[in-house]
Order: sequence, then C-alpha cells, then structure tokens
Amino acid sequence: MKHYVYRHYGESGDLLYAGISLCAVARLKQHARSCWFDEIKRVEIEPCCSREYAQFVESMAVQLEAPKYNKVVPRYDVNSTHVTEEAIRQARREIYLAA
Repeated sequence: MKHYVYRHYGESGDLLYAGISLCAVARLKQHARSCWFDEIKRVEIEPCCSREYAQFVESMAVQLEAPKYNKVVPRYDVNSTHVTEEAIRQARREIYLAA
C-alpha cells in the first residue's frame, strides 16, 4: 500500500511540518485545526512504496530539515523486523540523490 510523506512550507520557504499519511490531502484538512495552518503556502507530497520507507523519509526530514512545528522527532528503527532490506536500500538511494 502506498504511503505519502508530506511537507508544509511557509511563505519564505521554511519547512513548517512534515508527516506521513495514506491520504495527504485528507491529512491536510485535519491540520486545519492547527494554530499554524494559516501559515501554509505550499505543500509537497512524496509517494513512498511502503509505510516503512515513508517512516524513514519522515524521520530524516524531521531530523535534517528541522520543521518548525513538529513536536516529536520520529525515530526510525533500522533493526525493526518490519523493515525490509530493499526499503532501506531505496531510502539510502533517495537520500544520496537528494544530497
């Protein structure tokens, strides 16, 4: 099942929030209750092949891009039995290509 990593950006291009969802548009509507919702000027949605891969991408986004409103830094457990080696290889390729 495809999951999505979404990033909400402010007017100056600063990252406000990063997260994962099965439906990023529906999740955006849920964020309408957030005090920072009116600050969102741009949304990027990245499809991921699995939940594990999406969790990895989200974790890296929060740790490396420091979104203003993420309160918890998601930790990606590379030793999890749910993580496939292919998901880890793909995630590493994505990070390498983005650098």
